[in-house]
Amino acid sequence: MNIAVVVTPENTVPPKDYGGAERVAHVMVTQLMKRGHTVDLYCAPGSKCKATNRISTPQFGMKYEPALVHMLYKNGVEQYDCIIDYAALHIASQQGWKNTFGLVGGDPYCKYPHDAVPNRVYVSKEFAGFNGCPDHPILRNPVCNTPSMVPLGKGDGGYVLYVGVLSAYKDLMDAAVACRLLRISLHVYGPIKDSHIPRMDYIMRESSFAGKEYVVYNHRLGQAGRQEVFGKALAFVHPIQVIDADPLSPKEAMLCGTPVVACPLGGIRSTIEEGVNGYYAWTQEGFKNQILKAMKLDRKLVRASIMKQISPSTYGRDVEATCERVARGETW
Repeated sequence: MNIAVVVTPENTVPPKDYGGAERVAHVMVTQLMKRGHTVDLYCAPGSKCKATNRISTPQFGMKYEPALVHMLYKNGVEQYDCIIDYAALHIASQQGWKNTFGLVGGDPYCKYPHDAVPNRVYVSKEFAGFNGCPDHPILRNPVCNTPSMVPLGKGDGGYVLYVGVLSAYKDLMDAAVACRLLRISLHVYGPIKDSHIPRMDYIMRESSFAGKEYVVYNHRLGQAGRQEVFGKALAFVHPIQVIDADPLSPKEAMLCGTPVVACPLGGIRSTIEEGVNGYYAWTQEGFKNQILKAMKLDRKLVRASIMKQISPSTYGRDVEATCERVARGETW
């Protein structure tokens, strides 16, 4: 098949640091190419993903998504057996092109088009159900192209970890206070969204004790040393407050053997197996108790529990099957 993949031109594919969709898109393109398909990637400038062709916008930013779709139109929509619209605004999906499906990622506040997107595919059954589409196809997020090459971490860094966007719906307060009560540092990495800067300052003040700050904010986590940061963590926290789609960072932590403690909302419910790779918590006391329990889990079993979920070859097969459905003219 001849396939086009459209990604919001905010980050390169693969991303240099933060960028969940761009990580997934990189695996998607790589695995489709391995299966013998030609793949044109419509993406941000500077992308290094080895697609058949890379077509990029001159600058970064979500506002350039319409220009990317215009390039796709000019190149000839009819040349593609399937167009995978993995961009935030789903402009390509709304053009009436019958050879397109929209891959719907995280959007807990419904800021972007949803019901207007035909042939919607979701990244978790929980997110599909939340959007009233429990019978739609599911393509769960992989982590990388070579998970077996990621080393098992020893968890000897003496800190708990959070990696992800800092926003109002990912409230770190309960996890931060829990770490203070345990006298363990919480290392935080991620871009600040919304008005979370004053909130982050407040969290750092509230989680300090006897002159020591137990929250260490490190801004973004790049590729260099990334696996070491995940692998050295005692545990990973994911205090999501809304129905999330299928978060990558908890899977990345588990791949390094690091157990996860999270609020039981969204796609994380299909990732965590309590007592094997993590636990659920709602409150400060809950996070404190579950972090202690998580630290005792067998890191080899944590890693083993996630390997099947994130198989890149399985992901490539499932994406291919979805493309074949669209190429046959199926709709849902």
